[in-house]
This record gives sequence, C-alpha cells and structure tokens, in this order.
Amino acid sequence: ASIDTVVMHVLVPPTAPAPSKSSLLALNPAGTQLWVANPDADSVSVVGVIANGVVKLAEIAVGRQPRTLAFSPDGARVYVACQGTNELWVLDAVARTPLRRIPVGHQPYGVAVSPADGRILVSNAGDGTVSVISPALVVKKIVRVADTPRAVAITADGRLAYVTHFLTRGAGGTVTEIDLATLGASRTASPVEDTSPDTTSSGGGCGRRQSPPRPRSMWRKRPSGAWVTSRATAAWRWARR
Repeated sequence: ASIDTVVMHVLVPPTAPAPSKSSLLALNPAGTQLWVANPDADSVSVVGVIANGVVKLAEIAVGRQPRTLAFSPDGARVYVACQGTNELWVLDAVARTPLRRIPVGHQPYGVAVSPADGRILVSNAGDGTVSVISPALVVKKIVRVADTPRAVAITADGRLAYVTHFLTRGAGGTVTEIDLATLGASRTASPVEDTSPDTTSSGGGCGRRQSPPRPRSMWRKRPSGAWVTSRATAAWRWARR
C-alpha cells in the first residue's frame, strides 16, 4: 500500500482561544459532537464522535437552505444561517430543539461567533451586508460591505472579522476587514496569487474578476496574512496592507 506524505509549515503558535470561522460543519467545544448543516434537506444533523468512529444522534428540522452553523463559546447554543428564510436559527445544543428565529438580511450565508465576547456575525449574500448580533440575540448593527458576502472569520482576540465575496467587481477578488470595535468595514484587500507548486492535497490560484472560485472559509495567520480556501481547492494568500 502506498503512503501519502503531507508537509505542514506552522508559522505561528496556535492561539487560545482559537479563531472562529463559518462552516458547514461545527464541532462542539468538548469535541464530542459534530453538527452538520444539510442545505438540501432543510435540517441539521448531530453526529456523535466516539473512539472507534461516529454515530448519528439526531436530525433537527430548521429553516430552508441552512448554509453554515456555529457554536456559542460555551457550547450551549448552535446558530444556523438559513438562506431560504432569511433567518438565523438558534438551537439548544443540549435539548436539540429550536429556541429562536432571528430575521437577518437577504440570503444569509456565513455565520461565525466571536471567541472573545460571543457576538454573532452573519453575512447576507443577497444585500451586501453583515448582521452583528449580541449574545442576548439582539441585532446591534448592519454593516454594509461589498456585494455577495459569503464566508466569515473572526480573529482569536475578537478585534477583527474577515469576509470573502462570491463575486467581485473590479480587477480581482476582494476580502473585507471589519473592525469589531467600531462595527465598520475598515478596509478591503485583494488576494494575491499563490505561486507555490501544486500537490496531491493543495493547489495554487488567485481571485478573478466577476467569477472567482467560490470561497467557503478562511482563517488568519499572523503576521503574514491569511489563507482563503475555496470549493475548487484553489487557494489565495493575501498580505495585510
């Protein structure tokens, strides 16, 4: 049998707590349950993580087209961005039942929770905004960003958030930085081409005008910048300016 070797370069030590990001999958803080958004079934699956594998524990009906989900810092709640109903669903992670439905912008896509204070950010792809929601589930601010915001990532210290965009007008793709102290879009950056060689587990690429690859999630690396990954396995690296 052949063995594939993958080399990982760690540029900076992991932070505690870790940064957060939007995703179709969310592991609870205890590492015992994996929650999965099912856009085609309008549901969220709960999968138990056990020593010798995984086992399905439950499936919870939610709003139409759940896109991403995220845990609250204490693991008590799960937030689900339901694109088809323009709502953020709040689920009780212990009872596995819906608690609240919060209206947000048009076609919500990404949801991420600040590790520092539990604020919830929801990208609204249909109207070019990001909803900022308090842990008390009150919408505090609607931040205007570029068109079609998708994935959201928040730094470990909760100071900054980063939002990718599905389609971007202009010379290249765009990532928007949001200052979470002032609750405003502080700046934008264009991903630069990753010229590293392609391997069996990675590939280079860059954002393109109007039709970039579809970014799903991103995370920050200090001090050099961030990696943005896409469904098409292309990756970009962009330097903070």
